[in-house]
Amino acid sequence: KSILVKSLALLMGAKSSGQDVRSGQNQARIEGAFDLSERADIQEKLTEMGIDVSDDRLIVRRVIQASGSSKVYLNGQLSSVGDLKKVVFPMVALSNPSEAPLIEITGQHENKDLMSGRYQMELLDQFCGNQKLRSEVEDLFEKVRAIDEKLEELNSLSMQREQRIDFLQFQISEIEELDLTENEDEILKDKIKEVKSQEKWHTWLSQAESLIHSNDKSILTLLKVLLKQAPDGAQIKKICDSIEQAYQILEDAAFELSRLQDRESASEEDIDEMESRLSRIRKLQKKFGEDVASILENLQSMKEEFEQLSNINETRDSLNKERTERMAKLTKVCQTLHKKRQEGSKLLVKEVNEELTDLNMKGVQFLIEIEWLDEAQAHGQDQVAFMTQTGKKDMPRPLGKAASGGELSRILLSLKQVIGASQQPRTYLFDEVDTGVSGPTAEKVGQKLKNISKHQQVICVTHLPQVASFGDQHYFIEKHPEKEGVHMSVRSLKKAERIDEIARLISGEKLTKTSLAHAKQLLSEAQN
Repeated sequence: KSILVKSLALLMGAKSSGQDVRSGQNQARIEGAFDLSERADIQEKLTEMGIDVSDDRLIVRRVIQASGSSKVYLNGQLSSVGDLKKVVFPMVALSNPSEAPLIEITGQHENKDLMSGRYQMELLDQFCGNQKLRSEVEDLFEKVRAIDEKLEELNSLSMQREQRIDFLQFQISEIEELDLTENEDEILKDKIKEVKSQEKWHTWLSQAESLIHSNDKSILTLLKVLLKQAPDGAQIKKICDSIEQAYQILEDAAFELSRLQDRESASEEDIDEMESRLSRIRKLQKKFGEDVASILENLQSMKEEFEQLSNINETRDSLNKERTERMAKLTKVCQTLHKKRQEGSKLLVKEVNEELTDLNMKGVQFLIEIEWLDEAQAHGQDQVAFMTQTGKKDMPRPLGKAASGGELSRILLSLKQVIGASQQPRTYLFDEVDTGVSGPTAEKVGQKLKNISKHQQVICVTHLPQVASFGDQHYFIEKHPEKEGVHMSVRSLKKAERIDEIARLISGEKLTKTSLAHAKQLLSEAQN
């Protein structure tokens, strides 16, 4: 039984140790298969983690080495213990179905939920139907916290406010002086390149025009002299006609060259001005971003911060006013929630104690203490504590410090019976919930477990035939001494074997006709 409980705990993310490995073996392996067909929340978590759940199943495998190291696999994918806890046993919050665990264990030495104050509050709120009020409280609390963060930020800013304002003013002025336009750096760069190429162009035009026309040694002057000095003759005349045509073409070219030279070109001063502006833009880029768009974006951010700092007192006053209004509303909702919890706790205590009396725990009183806190929290302004009192003269004590493991199990059993089925199906392991009971009380324990199992999976470790009879399946754990150690096995009992085992629980190792008949009767009554 202890191995079964330990294995389930490891599947829930419990800390592992090399001592968990059988002596002489290198490793231990634990596997658990979970049906997720009705747990869309868990499937969603696994999908977000990149784990395939197309068959609506989750196979959890933990491999523990004798050295102490361990590995976790979720559907064959290597994961972490943190991921395992997040999926199988997250922080319990019944008002948030997405945080419902897959397994809950209650037993003699271990209780995963019932000791948690948060879980106790969740059980009470579920019983009272406080989910809507809780959501309203959480929403208001988050809004107040957001305001507090803004106020804290403002207070931090105000400490260096004047210095920061001066600095922002200087930087804003530095950018605004240039009166930047979008993509101006690239436009200036292209324009400077174009202007510099025009300088070379104008030099060439001047040289070309001078060579063709503008001086005594130009081509046109020399051709004119050549034509005047030409001798007579038909052949010479033909050549001169060709030279005349060339002269006319060159003269047209010279005119076009002269016209192009007359066009306005940028002066040295214009180029220097453009290069100076581009240099100033480059300096800003080193401080505020790689391009003009980044500079302008930073300018806008600095203006907004400057505006905020300049109006910091007005902003603070506005936030404080909003916070006061939110807090008043939060306190009012918390008071309503507190009242509902107080009223509901009385009824829950009454009904749980009736169940405990039914389970032969007449000497134990279940109590709920609700303390009003100085400040509101996300769950309200209450601290809820489940208590037990063993006698009228005894002081009530917290559940975990007063109740035994068997009592804890029966208290949880009573709570589940009163509050009803969880919204999300899961596995409950009740470890010896029947400790200290017998006869008719044991039969009632069995009936209550059977009721819970209509909506959840219930695994019950028991030595009482009355409880065992109510199970849908009966598993038998046995030890087999071997040379290398003790081998343990768990097997499902067939109908005849089950009658024998329940009869053995009634009369001990020696089976009698009476115990067998009683076993048959118990099974028949429990299964009908």
